[in-house]
Amino acid sequence: MPKRKLPAGVVAPLLIGVGVVVVLIIVLIASGALKFSASVTRNPSPKSSRPETPSPIPTPTISLSQIYTHSSPAYSLNYPSDWALDKSNPAMVMVYSKDDNATSSDKAVAGVGVVSTPLGPLKGSKLSSLVDISKNSIKQQFTGATFSSESDVKIGTLDAHLYNLTFAQDGINFDAKLYLLVDEENFYMVISVAKKDVWSKYETTLQTVVNSFKLL
Repeated sequence: MPKRKLPAGVVAPLLIGVGVVVVLIIVLIASGALKFSASVTRNPSPKSSRPETPSPIPTPTISLSQIYTHSSPAYSLNYPSDWALDKSNPAMVMVYSKDDNATSSDKAVAGVGVVSTPLGPLKGSKLSSLVDISKNSIKQQFTGATFSSESDVKIGTLDAHLYNLTFAQDGINFDAKLYLLVDEENFYMVISVAKKDVWSKYETTLQTVVNSFKLL
């Protein structure tokens, strides 16, 4: 699987890379190039490195007056009135801050995006198994990124697996949180990202937007 250089843009290009990872994983499994055990998928062995009970993510008080509803697969995402929606890339949906006169997600200082991919041959898989399958591929795609920690968490009532990562490109540092989620038929990646020097300014809003993600 070829390694992907991280982009200079803040949000949209990073999600394109993430989407490619998911598609490649599923194609490899379907072709038999990546071995996968259905019995492990349905009944994964517990991992001692993971907490038995996912840690809830506190929901800060931020007004999210706008809502985007995606029809297939069906999910929704809320965002502030002074943010914008970007659906220009068919592989993802992005909401982003319009601060600093940003007119598109790839020029934004902060944003949240969603990538969804049909599970195909992995339909009905548990999240823990998909995390095991995708972990190395995700990390290998983002050359130079530092994955500082990971944990099982909750987004609302949904189980999720969280990666915290940082990366630098063209002298600009970024912080990001990557969440993996699953339903019966689809694999979801929800990512919040911002330039490192303004992360603290946007962290509460980013987390609130992520927490608004719902499967419909």
